Amino acid sequence: MNKELFNKHKKYIQWFKEYVPLYDYSCFDDLETLDSNFEKKVNLKKIKSYEYIVVHHGEIKTGNMNYYKWLHKAIFNWDDIGYHYVIGNSTLSADGEIEIGRKIIYQGAHVKNNNHNTIQNSAQHYVGKNHDIPVPAALQAFYCVRSPALVFVSLLSHLPQ
Repeated sequence: MNKELFNKHKKYIQWFKEYVPLYDYSCFDDLETLDSNFEKKVNLKKIKSYEYIVVHHGEIKTGNMNYYKWLHKAIFNWDDIGYHYVIGNSTLSADGEIEIGRKIIYQGAHVKNNNHNTIQNSAQHYVGKNHDIPVPAALQAFYCVRSPALVFVSLLSHLPQ
């Protein structure tokens, strides 16, 4: 194992193994590919307008923009974090903090076949008891990034890019 690469990604790998259950961890066997995915140059499609805000509320209990950026780039091999904004839940960012992810001029990535006209948001485990809607603290933060339509998408029902 490449110790230098492992140390570079260690905190993210530990987070991933602890908070992303039931995933194939064999991706950590090839740290060179993982690092290459993470370091690659961003090549994103610009977007002219938005019609919807997509709100993802996940099963992952902790995280922030940096951790999701690592997950999306290094593990999923996307060009950048899929979300335009990440709403903190006081674990790795402040409660209700709005962190800027992907630049708003670029197309989001998290709703298969529907990324072309959406702003992507993620609320870090800000969900109701039955994982149906985000709790009020998250909705207050979303007020800052609202648009004509608001679509709630469960982490369990969406498909990657």
